[in-house]
Amino acid sequence: MEQVQKFLLSHIKNEGYGYQAMLAKEGQYEVLEHLYEEGDVNFSQIIYGCAVRGDTEAIRLWQSRSSQQYLPEIIRGLARGQHKTIMTDFCKVKEQLEHQIHGYAQAGVEDSWQLARLYPQYYPSYVRGLAEGGHHDFLLRVILGTRLYGEAVFHAACQNHKVLVDALINQAKPRVGELVLQEMLNQAVRGYCQGGHYQYVSEVVKEGASLSAVCQGLNRHAMPNSFCYIGMLSVCDEDIFSDFFREAEVVWRLAD
Repeated sequence: MEQVQKFLLSHIKNEGYGYQAMLAKEGQYEVLEHLYEEGDVNFSQIIYGCAVRGDTEAIRLWQSRSSQQYLPEIIRGLARGQHKTIMTDFCKVKEQLEHQIHGYAQAGVEDSWQLARLYPQYYPSYVRGLAEGGHHDFLLRVILGTRLYGEAVFHAACQNHKVLVDALINQAKPRVGELVLQEMLNQAVRGYCQGGHYQYVSEVVKEGASLSAVCQGLNRHAMPNSFCYIGMLSVCDEDIFSDFFREAEVVWRLAD
């Protein structure tokens, strides 16, 4: 049971935060120290959370413990926390622009839209940030006319924004063809699985998502084998369990 709990905690995502990022953001350093002593830390998440908090001392401490600098995570976190003056300690104003745009979008900073328009190559990161942050009305406006619905649905689902996922799909329905809509549903189940929000998967499968997309979202090679069946039981109700089981055997055999 302890293994299952650790696995779920390490994979569940909400509003652009993993479990350890949220601990860092909230200043729960004693808990993080305990995880560090056990060798069970995600440096990327922790440094990002410290950056959102604006704690430069903590950022540098965790950097010193890691073999990497995690500059993109730092800039994205500082942008999300709107610590603009601290950001200059780590990069020049026009460096790491993609990650600045991403972080500002996660925070829902409205004038970040103007910055994203100036650098259209980073617009997907902007849309991703809005989806992760769950900025419903803003995202529904700026995504019109783009081909980024599938990406937005995936990241919104991964971060447990079901209302936003449903709104994106409903907005796209009269504007896209059946193949695009099918892929949006598939992206929804992949996102829900990868974010650990299994309770929504059966509903999306009944709307038309493929069972192979569920298998891809669960991804046996990223999940201990003993947890694959827990995943199956979690995502499938009685009506689709047997079909899912057959599909999983086919997909996972091919993956081997």
